[in-house]
Amino acid sequence: MREHAGEHRDLALLVDAVLAQRGYLRALARTAAELARDGAEAWPVRRAATLILEHLLLRTDDVSEWHWWMRELRITGIDAHHLRARMSRLARVHESIATDTGLGDFLHIAARDCRLTLARYTFGAKEVVAQIERDLRRSRGLRSKPDYGHHLVYEEADHILSTLAPMDRAIVEHLGRDATIRFTTERTSDDINTLVEHPVGTVVAVIKPPGSDIEIEIKRAGVREPFPFDVVFSRGGYIVPNSHFLHGGSMEHLLAFETSQASVLSRLYRSVHGVDAPMSRTIHLATVYTIPTPDGEFDVLDYFTEPHVFGERYKAMRERMNDCVAELASQQKKDREPPINELSLTLEFLGQIKPAQAVQVGTTSFRLERLAAYLAPNGDARFFGRDRGVDFTPAAARRFADELLDEILCVYEPPRIPYRSYASYLDAAYAVRANRRRANANYLDAMAQFGRMWGTLLGARGHSEGESFVSRNAGLRSVFEDGEWRLRMVFMDHDSLSFASRHRNAYHPAGSVRCAAKDARFIFGGYSGKRYVRGSVDYLREIYRVNRVAERRGMAAMREAMKIAYDKTQSTMRNDAATSELFQVAFMEKFGDWDEVVGRYMGTPRNAAARNAWKSETRTFLAERGYTEQLANEYVETIMKYSRFLRRIAFLF
Repeated sequence: MREHAGEHRDLALLVDAVLAQRGYLRALARTAAELARDGAEAWPVRRAATLILEHLLLRTDDVSEWHWWMRELRITGIDAHHLRARMSRLARVHESIATDTGLGDFLHIAARDCRLTLARYTFGAKEVVAQIERDLRRSRGLRSKPDYGHHLVYEEADHILSTLAPMDRAIVEHLGRDATIRFTTERTSDDINTLVEHPVGTVVAVIKPPGSDIEIEIKRAGVREPFPFDVVFSRGGYIVPNSHFLHGGSMEHLLAFETSQASVLSRLYRSVHGVDAPMSRTIHLATVYTIPTPDGEFDVLDYFTEPHVFGERYKAMRERMNDCVAELASQQKKDREPPINELSLTLEFLGQIKPAQAVQVGTTSFRLERLAAYLAPNGDARFFGRDRGVDFTPAAARRFADELLDEILCVYEPPRIPYRSYASYLDAAYAVRANRRRANANYLDAMAQFGRMWGTLLGARGHSEGESFVSRNAGLRSVFEDGEWRLRMVFMDHDSLSFASRHRNAYHPAGSVRCAAKDARFIFGGYSGKRYVRGSVDYLREIYRVNRVAERRGMAAMREAMKIAYDKTQSTMRNDAATSELFQVAFMEKFGDWDEVVGRYMGTPRNAAARNAWKSETRTFLAERGYTEQLANEYVETIMKYSRFLRRIAFLF
């Protein structure tokens, strides 16, 4: 009790009474509710009292009692049966509360605000916002309103806000108010499922609101060091991508591009499938005006120009900045004059970088790459030791495994064995019959969701160069839908998302197919240059530990979902006026030509005479359709060059 909630006599007495009383007593539940709703009490005490209230309610099947509490807590939008189903996800901690170990597990989960179903009714939105702000540092920003070239950005943001529960919406609106910029601090937890979390290996802060399955991301929120932003030019002897020159931050034009393109996919997906896309969406965007430091807040020019800000690190930082600016000029094939003074170099750098921050909804910190690493036999040592540098106990390792399995299985039953090692505990957990059944089902579901998203994008002639599908940008999240916990594949980081069909009157396949093939490489695995990249589906197979039979079923489920999504997307683009308006009229008139010529190629015998005949017939067909000779040749050459990739997705045509 001291470890989790400190010295608190009333809470200790409440726990004692709960352990002594096996049944349900409204008076005891009211005591828990009063403690949970008391704004004068410490946050850990209120969280523990909230979970105790849930525990007591789960002891009764009296529907009238549930209705009484729903009126008392002003719970709306969900019926008593579904509310109980949502709360029952934590049955594993409620059932074992009477043991020392079980009580420790109970209080550990009580510290996870997002796991407390009733917390959104016992806590006020302003109280939650105050808790969030305690773990972040702030500076000033300016509202960013780029010309996106279309109206979907604001419409999609408004739509997403309208779908959020009141508390979630209040948090998102607060984060966007006055264009305030927020950064992580040493206080920001890097543990999983905390209210404010700094996921290991990232430069973002994520917020997991009480009792919610929604995640809010602040992209990017600096590093946890005293100086949130720095300049990086190279790592390991290689020049980093331009987007990483500003260490800890983002470029405004990249965030704006992602915001614009993601809103198009968001609208398209909802038009095609009738549900919201499982992807991140930007709600607020602001440029950085000032930056916090140990010596106070500095405007962005002074932060990078004044020597006293960085102190002894200043000279090295400026050398890296000069290298970055020179590299950018070289890439743009521009002549560059030496900087006149220190300020001119800063202006040159910031003119290219323009630091900005976005608030996004619909992300997940449980990214495939990390999940696979943490669910490996040495995952506990990786998470606690290598990634975070903290000591840990066997109990902490076991609870970590339980929380991960909670997320990927949605409803999880821990193994009934003594904990001996992390590896053996995971083996036993996956072997539990109910868990094995859910793992197989969730794997198939995740593969189908993957196929649905990629099939939709391919159907609209879209691609992301791998960014939206790579294992570090795709993840899993448990959500409560239609009265049960379900798995959702989540796709994030859409700063390379493009539609070849948006601004041209005909499909130009060369670049589009090259980028789509790159998506395939990061989905299924393959070589990127000399380096082999593991595919996201490889990580899914690893996370769920499926056998070859389940793996084949998963690939079949993915292909089936891709085909359905591909056909539905093209049908919607042709027949739905609001959707077809997103694309050029002339493009839509020739929309099916690519499928036609690829389909003919797939049916052509693999010999030189047949191939030559196909080339001639294709050029004639495209000429009759009004294509220039140059574009007709591009069709033929692209299909020949990427025939291996196209055969892999031949079932679409």
